[in-house]
Amino acid sequence: MFKHFLRFRSFCVLASALFLAASCQENRMDRFEREAKEFTEKKCPQSFDNGIVLDSMVFHKGPENVMQYCYTVSGPFDDENIFSKLMEEIKPKMLSGVKSAVDLKELKSSGVTISYRYMSSKTGKELYKMNFTKDDYHMRHGL
Repeated sequence: MFKHFLRFRSFCVLASALFLAASCQENRMDRFEREAKEFTEKKCPQSFDNGIVLDSMVFHKGPENVMQYCYTVSGPFDDENIFSKLMEEIKPKMLSGVKSAVDLKELKSSGVTISYRYMSSKTGKELYKMNFTKDDYHMRHGL
């Protein structure tokens, strides 16, 4: 009887821990969603060099949680072939930036995919999209 009680107690402790972990994770995802919306409302659009504008930051909750940075490209880089070649060249540097970015630490520790989407101002079509998953930015000695 005592063994059954200990098993039941262990099960209850484990179930409570899993429930708390799941509810904390859910709250964290809700917070990411809210913060992305607030960032967009307060700080977008943001213009950068070479005709690139950050239009919004959107958090997509789901089986794969994704923080997406949405940009519009205009000017000389608003060409799918030119922009794709440029992005392929700088993709390793962007991954390095994601790995070392302190402001992305909580997203990375939660396993969130970091996504960058670039749209053409001329055509409205997607020029380029890159996603960095936890497998991409995972580092052995912390985030």
